[in-house]
Amino acid sequence: MNRTRRPAWIFIVNQSEGRLLQAREVPENRRQLRLRDRIENEWEEHEHQRPQPLAGKNGHSYASPGHEQETLRRRFAQDVARWLSGKVSRLKIDRVAVLAPSRFLGELKPLWPGRLQPRIDEYECGLGYLSEGELAQHPQIVEILTNGSPRV
Repeated sequence: MNRTRRPAWIFIVNQSEGRLLQAREVPENRRQLRLRDRIENEWEEHEHQRPQPLAGKNGHSYASPGHEQETLRRRFAQDVARWLSGKVSRLKIDRVAVLAPSRFLGELKPLWPGRLQPRIDEYECGLGYLSEGELAQHPQIVEILTNGSPRV
């Protein structure tokens, strides 16, 4: 009997962009990751022409650069949570592994809608710089796709 397995999904995100990847098995017990969709942080672009924190007369007219980065990260995390929730519904995704650096994952955790939380496995990692081919071969991704490693 030829049974097709449900696709495995990975969402790899950082504070600049996110990629939703679908895994499928290929010969020789390997997996291939295919980019299904992406989200980019548009808040950084919008804020690009904003006056610098020390541009005010007394140097205190705006938030410090650290606070601005926190605000931009929080805004993007809100966008990501809404976007991923919509994708999970539209694509009928049962489970998705969310991989993000710890700081950004901390922003995301409280934002997952209640219906999405049981479908998410969270992993701390900073692999967003890798291509789909490199991700498919990375030991952490292989472990997640074959066995599912412990959640964060």
